[in-house]
Amino acid sequence: MLSLEPRAGAHAAGAPRYTPDTPPIASNLGSAFAQFCRRDTAEATGDLREATVHLVEYLKADGLPPERVVIAMKDALTRYGGYHLPPSLSDAESAVGERPAMAYRRVFAWCLDAYYGAP
Repeated sequence: MLSLEPRAGAHAAGAPRYTPDTPPIASNLGSAFAQFCRRDTAEATGDLREATVHLVEYLKADGLPPERVVIAMKDALTRYGGYHLPPSLSDAESAVGERPAMAYRRVFAWCLDAYYGAP
């Protein structure tokens, strides 16, 4: 019989924890991404890196594995970054253009560094 009640042990230590009140971190990343795509400046780069690291740290603290964090990052960029197509690591395959593809490569690298603790 199907039960809608949580199973015993469903909230084990390894299960993801989700914070009930989520600040607008994903939209901050999207805004920083869009700003960087309009103007590649040191300030825009710093803002994009900061927004990336902040979102990754938040998602990691909620217990998301790295593959789910990458999906969440792509979703944030697609929803809030001004481009309604998923970003690509390849300029040639990117449907959104060279600058967004370059920005996504940076975001992806910062995402991995932040998740795995690289400097």
